[in-house]
Amino acid sequence: MERAGRTSKQSRELPVSHSFTRTAAIVVVGDEILAAKVQDTNTPFLCGELRAIGWRVCKVILLANFW
Repeated sequence: MERAGRTSKQSRELPVSHSFTRTAAIVVVGDEILAAKVQDTNTPFLCGELRAIGWRVCKVILLANFW
């Protein structure tokens, strides 16, 4: 018997036929990219490659150099 408000372990399992979408985030580090001194060609390339193998890029983060 299940306790009130809890679901059984069996009901939480997903069917075998359920497909998952894989998601990725890309972190780009570089003052040159942020200052637009250099064009970022890696991110569009990587997004295309990931999409080609079934991944979805959900976020791209740009960070400055830390030193």
